[in-house]
Amino acid sequence: MPSLPNQESGYGRYDVVLGSIGGGDAFILEFKVFDPGKEKSLEDAVQAALKQIEEKRYETKMLQKGISKNSIKKYGFAFGGKKVLIGRAQILDSGKSAKHQSRASKSPAM
Repeated sequence: MPSLPNQESGYGRYDVVLGSIGGGDAFILEFKVFDPGKEKSLEDAVQAALKQIEEKRYETKMLQKGISKNSIKKYGFAFGGKKVLIGRAQILDSGKSAKHQSRASKSPAM
């Protein structure tokens, strides 16, 4: 599966999906711009992105193509000024997403 930006899957349109043609891992990326009127922190924006991936069931097309649920990695990106926070959904043995893990990264000044 090549990179597919903004395609419909499940109940909405994801931002980016990446996958390999020969199998292996696939990735769903959802991007959010931090909005202080909606979120208290970048972490909240990351959680909103990951929640959207789950609620909209963006993995639907991948599952239909035979990609296993455990091979689908889900990432939420939150941008605020020169800061970006990236969170990843953890998959439990049951195949369900669990608590989300986030890592902060400050982008270099251009």
